[in-house]
Amino acid sequence: MCCAVFTKKILNNKLSDFFEDLFSKDSATHEQAQKSITNIYYGEKGAPLIMAAINRLKSSDKSYYDTKTKLIAELGYIRDTTKPVVVNYLNQLYGQTADTSLFSKEIIQALARHKTAASFKLLKELLLQDPPIFEESYDYQGIFNNLSDTLKLAKTLFPDLLQLTSLDDYKDNIISLLVTLVDSGYVNAKDYEQYFSKLYFDAKIELKKLQGRDEKRMEEDSKEKDNAAEVLTYSRYSSSDAGNLGDYAVLLMPFFDQQANVPKFFDKLLQSKDDGVRMTAAILLLRNKKTIPDSILLNLAKKDNLRTTLYDRLADAKQMDKFPANYLTQEDMARSCMVGGRNYEKMDSVVLLSRQKVVCNDSTGIVYFYKYRIKKEDDWKIGISGLQPADTGRVNTDDKLTSLTDKKLKTDEPQQEQFDKLLKKMLFGFFKSGVNFFGFGVNYNEPYRSRGGYDN
Repeated sequence: MCCAVFTKKILNNKLSDFFEDLFSKDSATHEQAQKSITNIYYGEKGAPLIMAAINRLKSSDKSYYDTKTKLIAELGYIRDTTKPVVVNYLNQLYGQTADTSLFSKEIIQALARHKTAASFKLLKELLLQDPPIFEESYDYQGIFNNLSDTLKLAKTLFPDLLQLTSLDDYKDNIISLLVTLVDSGYVNAKDYEQYFSKLYFDAKIELKKLQGRDEKRMEEDSKEKDNAAEVLTYSRYSSSDAGNLGDYAVLLMPFFDQQANVPKFFDKLLQSKDDGVRMTAAILLLRNKKTIPDSILLNLAKKDNLRTTLYDRLADAKQMDKFPANYLTQEDMARSCMVGGRNYEKMDSVVLLSRQKVVCNDSTGIVYFYKYRIKKEDDWKIGISGLQPADTGRVNTDDKLTSLTDKKLKTDEPQQEQFDKLLKKMLFGFFKSGVNFFGFGVNYNEPYRSRGGYDN
């Protein structure tokens, strides 16, 4: 008991010493304390000391703005266990500093970080009454990242927060947060049905933009039609198109059986030339037990650069029975793992040469070896993809031993020797000593295939 009291006195004294040093006339002492603001654990009992320090600061003080913003930020980490002392103080402070965006931003951030019912209630009031405007987009992202950490509390911000979607600075972040809440089941259609018309209008605008891009794609495709038989075309997976329309699709889905325009909206998404948009719409419809034409998934699965993504997304949606059986083979999946996600829009050829059983990190599986070339006049190069399961009747999307190596397939050296040499380097790359030996770099957590080639 005596020891506990003694420890508590030491901690209290240290905290008091810190604040004394923070206002010290000695510049070196003040500077050291100022640099330590974010490295100190204040605890609930430290809140009054932080508030007193903020009130004591003067605009003429050295490092005034930096010190004040750091102290405000620290209040966001302190939880009130009895009364909302911190929240009440931040409310008072906001009224005093609302004309200073630097401080108002930190107060809003602190309320979001505080993660209590009281802080979220005040946060909503401040945002609706006098939303702060910041210079950088990441300032808004920081606020909403904190809000999305506690969905149960974030739910209380809606539907009122949708009023701010009229401000471009807030719109994307608010929509994104609402999508997360709807997708997670915290918010349902009744919670925001009064905003359906506005959301549907915005969704139609995004759809029109997509249709304009689709028309350009069709024009490009028609110009290249003569070469279509000579190359493997990997159509662009536009994450931005899929993201924006995908968000609105999530928000409109709860109204699918209530609003006649919503099924028509999804039909247009499924007809898009954008693979990402079609895939997002298809997965969302299947998750919500809606039927889609078999041709949609078949056309996605047959594309090497999309097959593994489709497989993973169907697995996440617990809809694996919908994956086209024709492409549920190890060779198709290995090929997709190798080609998918690369920057090539077109490749002349990808040819399977052989496969080999391999042990990697105590896992036994199969690695597939390919030759590929980007253009018809290019030399053949070696491609590797694995690990697929040792049981050839099963597949996965494990790409730990996968690479378009950019290494020429030599004609004067046995193929298997070339394969073994590259594979050995890849396997050694999983060990620190091997990484250093082969010169892959010092970041051992970096995926092997992104390290930039191989030494001969």
